[in-house]
Amino acid sequence: MKEKAVKKPKGYNVSKYTTEVFRMFSTDEAVDVTLRCDNCCMNAVVDKFGKKVKISSVGEEQFRTTVKVCTSPTFYRWVFGSSGKIVIEGPVEVRNAYKKMLQKSLESMN
Repeated sequence: MKEKAVKKPKGYNVSKYTTEVFRMFSTDEAVDVTLRCDNCCMNAVVDKFGKKVKISSVGEEQFRTTVKVCTSPTFYRWVFGSSGKIVIEGPVEVRNAYKKMLQKSLESMN
């Protein structure tokens, strides 16, 4: 492009911003959520939570990470968009809320 890029504002933190995107539609407090992800989801996780996200290997095909999010519909939609390649492992309350949302969606198909 011929246009010059605008420098990022002083103090702008990409990681903080992307995490807060999940908070846009929620008044809930952020909680630590553990995700088990297929390796192909690494870019999506880094895009949402930043380059400093800590991961650990789960075999050769997957990794695990714990991220701080508000468990809003925006977060659950992001998980759903992975088509099962991102699994919420815990806490159990978050897993159950996600299952309830999925069940409600399935029931609406009738």
